[in-house]
Amino acid sequence: MTQVKTIIQDLTENHNPNEHLMISSWTVGDIQGQADDIGVELSDDEAVEVMEYIGGRMDACVGINWDVITKAIQDLFLNKDPDQ
Repeated sequence: MTQVKTIIQDLTENHNPNEHLMISSWTVGDIQGQADDIGVELSDDEAVEVMEYIGGRMDACVGINWDVITKAIQDLFLNKDPDQ
């Protein structure tokens, strides 16, 4: 997971400002909003945990989308084994 300042630095240092670029971005608020939609309340730190979880398992052919985010929230916060 990358912070905005790191992306800005990379874009500034490594890309022509006239170059066309397509990127997708997801924020802590996006993660929390999706969690709310499925009845889960996440703190900022928990939302970052979801982002890190996704980043470590992302399939480039699928990308990151609402279904991927929902599955990660479920894996981390709904499908926990109570004995863990």
